[in-house]
Amino acid sequence: PNSYVTILIVLYSIIMTVGILGNLCVIVVISSSRKLWKVVNFLLLSLACSDLLLALTLPWTIIHNTSYDYTMGSGLCKAIPPLQGTAVMSSINCLVAIALERHQAIVYPTRQNIFRSHLRLMIAVALIWICSFCFQIPQIVVLDDVVWKQKTPVKPATVCCQETWAPQQSQAYSIAIIVIVYGVPLALLVLLYGRIGYFVFSRRGIENSLSAERSERSRSRRIRLNVMLVLLVTSFALLWGPYFVFQCLTVCLTSYCSPELVGYLQLVGHVNVALDPLLYAALHERVREEFIFLVRRLFRCKLQP
Repeated sequence: PNSYVTILIVLYSIIMTVGILGNLCVIVVISSSRKLWKVVNFLLLSLACSDLLLALTLPWTIIHNTSYDYTMGSGLCKAIPPLQGTAVMSSINCLVAIALERHQAIVYPTRQNIFRSHLRLMIAVALIWICSFCFQIPQIVVLDDVVWKQKTPVKPATVCCQETWAPQQSQAYSIAIIVIVYGVPLALLVLLYGRIGYFVFSRRGIENSLSAERSERSRSRRIRLNVMLVLLVTSFALLWGPYFVFQCLTVCLTSYCSPELVGYLQLVGHVNVALDPLLYAALHERVREEFIFLVRRLFRCKLQP
């Protein structure tokens, strides 16, 4: 329907604009400021790269979800969905890595940090991306242009970009995606942040936390950082949850799903790429300060004769 196409084009245009510009700003700010070269910020940099990658592939999603015929070729059919899957999976894995670091820093502050060296941290991020991509390899193999013949003389055939494997294999892979990309990481995040919350709000945790802080400002910054991290997890869970739950029901019940409904659920999930940089701007004080500093320096350079 025309209304469906219009809604998708308008909303995706907003999501792409905010997602691309916002995540580019985050990447530039964190990578250019030595003050921000810390474990959590480096993982946030990786998360911003994931969001940027997904935002850059959204034009393909718009055309694919609003066109009756697929006309973008077999190459993009095999490339874009795996790239999008890699971006989504690396995002949730970065959130898990951040939660592990926060859990150790807050609950076990005397233990050695799991990312105690830059080399370890870079290896961890590389493994996140490699594992996320490797899990998409089956899609590269089975995705292709498929021609569906119809019984109408006006439109004798329709071309679609879809997976071409047996129903049982498709069902098994879909369930694995839902469990590994969404279910297990979300359970880990709930467990880790649940333990962090219990420790912080327990009497012993509050006393230890207060004695460890040097000033009211640093305590306030740490609280905002932890709130931001929880909101990043919550937004991912809430925005992608409907899509993954619907996919699970569709696979398990082997029922027909409306393309328009799938398109809307994907749209809701993709809002996450635009929301993340807004959360950084609102709650990460150091990122906001460095961004303002870079903008002022840029304008000073332009105004100088």
